[in-house]
Amino acid sequence: MFRELQQILSAAGVPFGEEELLDTLWLLSRLPQSPNTLLAAQWAKAQQTTGRSTEHALGAPGDHISPAPPSRGSNPAADPPPGAETSTDPADLAPLTGARPTGNSTDRELRVPGLNALGGALAFGRALHPLKRRIPSTWATELDEEATAAAQADTQVPQVVLRPRPERWLRLALIIDSADSMLLWERHFGELRALFEGSGAFRQIEVHQVRHGNPQSSRSISLTRPWVDNEAPTLSPKCVTDPSGRTMVIVVTDGTAPAWQDDRMQTVLQDWATAGPTALIHVLPRSLWTGTGITADTWHITTPRAGAPNTDWQVTHPILPPTVSQFATVPIPVLELTPPCLASWADAVTTVGRPVPLRIWEPRVGTPTTPPVADSTASPFAFTRTASPQSVRLAAYLAAMAPLTVPVMQLVHSCLPGRRHAAALAEVFLSGLLAPLPHAAQPSADIRHRFFDFTAEAKDLLLDTVPTTELLSCSRRVGERMEYLVGRSPDFPAWLTTSSQQPTPASPPQPFAHIGQSLLSRLGRDTGSSNPSPEPALASEPAVASEPAAKPRTTGPLAIDLAWLLMVAERNTPGDPKVTDWGSLTAAVSRMQAEIFDVPVYPTPAERAAVLLQQLLHVPALERSNAVFATSAAYSYLVASGLKVTTSPEQVRDLARQVKAGAGLSTITESLKSWIR
Repeated sequence: MFRELQQILSAAGVPFGEEELLDTLWLLSRLPQSPNTLLAAQWAKAQQTTGRSTEHALGAPGDHISPAPPSRGSNPAADPPPGAETSTDPADLAPLTGARPTGNSTDRELRVPGLNALGGALAFGRALHPLKRRIPSTWATELDEEATAAAQADTQVPQVVLRPRPERWLRLALIIDSADSMLLWERHFGELRALFEGSGAFRQIEVHQVRHGNPQSSRSISLTRPWVDNEAPTLSPKCVTDPSGRTMVIVVTDGTAPAWQDDRMQTVLQDWATAGPTALIHVLPRSLWTGTGITADTWHITTPRAGAPNTDWQVTHPILPPTVSQFATVPIPVLELTPPCLASWADAVTTVGRPVPLRIWEPRVGTPTTPPVADSTASPFAFTRTASPQSVRLAAYLAAMAPLTVPVMQLVHSCLPGRRHAAALAEVFLSGLLAPLPHAAQPSADIRHRFFDFTAEAKDLLLDTVPTTELLSCSRRVGERMEYLVGRSPDFPAWLTTSSQQPTPASPPQPFAHIGQSLLSRLGRDTGSSNPSPEPALASEPAVASEPAAKPRTTGPLAIDLAWLLMVAERNTPGDPKVTDWGSLTAAVSRMQAEIFDVPVYPTPAERAAVLLQQLLHVPALERSNAVFATSAAYSYLVASGLKVTTSPEQVRDLARQVKAGAGLSTITESLKSWIR
């Protein structure tokens, strides 16, 4: 019987080993058997929602085309994970557009999940590890217990011996370029900033954006806050220069702005490089560098001391002797946005006396070439002839859904079959076929969510390059991809259209995805009412208690991750305490999201918040302020779950004391429930 059961399960696609099957049978015998249990209710609900024989084949409601389903093996990133929900009836699918359908107040805005731009956070963290140095502070001191005890034992006189407090070695100035094409890399920049902040290598991180002005002006290059309008105040580039030499400058760019063609940015970078280590991060793949204002070749650099400015480096050719080949200008390394390149940069800054190979920017001499910036007169015929096949295919998918924002472009790109690379989307964006809509047609004041559209000529040509069936199936794949990403990645605005809405005749927005009712519920939309429900507070941005409560998600509790906890710690703990136990944070996330047979162990927001509070207080993760961190995490989770929370500092302190004294999880849960109104 036991072997037969194993064979049946293997034939059903659920192979079990002997020990696994014995453990499952043991647990099954101890689960409650009543039909009123939570597990039975979840099973009945799953039978109702998944009892379907075929998957819907239409890409959009009303289309009578049945394309062949995409291969599951050819594109695992674009396919949903096992258990992802799909709708049986295309009429039940709601279309999402990247632009506001009608432009009036009846439009329903949702915050839909996008993509994480950088993968492998652990690899990036390891690359930055050499920069995690601490040096004695020049102004702060602390008690030296051993020296104090030794001095009192020797002199028999009470006295205190102080020593300089260790502090982080460097300060970081992180700067992003401001060309229109840099919108493609805004999310990369944000995640890179989070990696630097979470690495613990820098005592302070300043973020700026380069603003390119009139080349004839005395302030043709200035700095401002990232992604603000042109009326925002600006700063001189000299504000980044640190006379102490303990500021690292990293500029993130794609090299397409005109300032990279002349000597304006070169002059600014050389000024920064005279004070501290300075480098460029080129976001485009190396195959596209020749079409930008930044080209680089490999040289060997040797630093006389750790953290030395670029002007103190010794630069030698990897093959030719110094008497034959010399580097004439200030060396500015050019890095790719990959862990190995960042590791080489960190190694070069911290290694003394050993040559390290790096690519160095070699400014062009003579007439500058024109970078591939957007040109309104670009020919779509020339693009289809010269661009890569993947770029032409991607442009066709985007043309079918335009106008759209950069997050929508990235989401559509992730759902294309075959191997994908950021170069394809960059090639489309820099081709000149995409142009931003007029300012009056932009539904959002945030320039990061600007809308771009193709010309009518480009659309007609591009839509003929891909079969219509494939274009229709793309919206289904995007919807499935979004269902997998919800709660796991950053979000961006999109608009839900209904049959009663009439789009604007000038440029009707086309749906980029069709999603089912369950995903609408997870996004906070009340599917049973025509009135839009309040927008939910997402885990990526903890809300405050004064904000209106959002409708709780009905398909499961809100999921958080390690990045969310780090953000709560950054916003609510004074002095930016260092993380001393990463395992505590990981354990808190895993414990609150524990499941048995797909049934949450802690199903309610109050229970999950109690788990966070108990775990983070009993197993401290920070070097200090752990009580503030734990209570802030519990409070933020309740608010992010769409609950209205009202409490007082006294109640928070009393609850923290109870938890430290050993209060049980049920007691903590009841106390948190008393905060909910």
